[in-house]
Amino acid sequence: METKDEKTYYEEISTFIKKITGYNIPLSAKDRSVLQKFFQKQIPVETLKKLIKQEIVKLPPEKRKKFRISSLEAMLLRIKKTSAVQTQTHYPEEYTETLQKIKKINKIWKHLPEKEKAKIQKEAIERVKKRFILTNIDPKKVLKSVIREIIEEKYLE
Repeated sequence: METKDEKTYYEEISTFIKKITGYNIPLSAKDRSVLQKFFQKQIPVETLKKLIKQEIVKLPPEKRKKFRISSLEAMLLRIKKTSAVQTQTHYPEEYTETLQKIKKINKIWKHLPEKEKAKIQKEAIERVKKRFILTNIDPKKVLKSVIREIIEEKYLE
């Protein structure tokens, strides 16, 4: 027998699915059973909504009306009751090192005096003009890259 909170949980998820898919999809007995497990594990509604949205967005519009909560069962049952949906990207080691280096460079840049920043920017602009054909590049991205290069040369080596 459903409690009032459990019924609200089901209704909120059902309404959310209708809103996202654009279809009035009734919850099947299996969907209700899966939702009951989530409710008992105290998986927050917001966590469930995020996962549902991620899965529905992956589907082509014509298949969205066939979406079932039971398709998320394996994924959601691994989530601990207090956790939130985390979208964390795992990079190979060589990328991790590069990302750490970029973070260090950004931190150095943030704490540099304005005169030093202006000097580095001027040097970066000169390097860009010498090395690149300016019509074939995105100047902002290349300039950032060259500024990082200069900071690495001056402060990290």
